[in-house]
Amino acid sequence: MIFLAQIQDTKITCITRELYEGQFREVDFMVEIPEHIAKDFNNYYYKNGEFKNYPENPHKEYYSWDSINEKWGLSDDLYEIYLNDLNAENNVKRAQALLNSDWTELPSALQRLGEAKVTEWQNYRQALRDITAQTGYPENIVWPQAPD
Repeated sequence: MIFLAQIQDTKITCITRELYEGQFREVDFMVEIPEHIAKDFNNYYYKNGEFKNYPENPHKEYYSWDSINEKWGLSDDLYEIYLNDLNAENNVKRAQALLNSDWTELPSALQRLGEAKVTEWQNYRQALRDITAQTGYPENIVWPQAPD
């Protein structure tokens, strides 16, 4: 059985077994496609005369395929949404870390931990509050480590 693939800007946009006259007007070209690829064509693209597997998409909801560089890239129109979502995730993670260390602010913590350890915890909690000032925020954050 022969399958034909409609190719537009390296993307396989349609698979057909038969070609009808005038069926694909705004198409870069049609190419014969192996049956195993036809069954799973959403995982392949076509470039330089060959079918290739798409690599794993790191952030499916935000990234789109860059056919020139053959890699996933952040869509310009979704970049702001991506940053807002990432910022919200970071805020939740930071709030949880602060909540988990609230006990170190109690007066009894000084007696249990000693002054040096309490100071370590205070520095840790301040570092959590300061993550938004990091150069790579919100995409690249160096999270502080809680004291032992």
